[in-house]
Amino acid sequence: MLKRWIGMGFFVGTLVAGAQGTVQFTTLVKDRVEAQVRDPWGTPASGPKFGEAWFAGQLLGGPVGGPMVSLGAAVPFRSDVWQGYITEGGTVAIPGSTPGGEAQVRLMAWYAEMGVTRKPS
Repeated sequence: MLKRWIGMGFFVGTLVAGAQGTVQFTTLVKDRVEAQVRDPWGTPASGPKFGEAWFAGQLLGGPVGGPMVSLGAAVPFRSDVWQGYITEGGTVAIPGSTPGGEAQVRLMAWYAEMGVTRKPS
């Protein structure tokens, strides 16, 4: 069993909602964001299909310079023509951030056969 994970840092932005900042968990927004995730051999991360090994991804985040925690749930990557992207992550809150303020966010990706969640590193 191949045990590798991929870390990728990115910042999408915060939206005003309640007492803390939120971020839209997606790596593909037409004409704005195209952050495709690939495995160490250059193959786009894929969601579940045909019994192949597939990837899951989860956001980690927190205030700039502060600790990062898991945000929301782990979700699969797409397995269609948009393989390598996550588009169904939804909106997640970033503890310790403020609406419209700065925050740090990291996407962790791993082979799903390694488990449902990953710990921040």
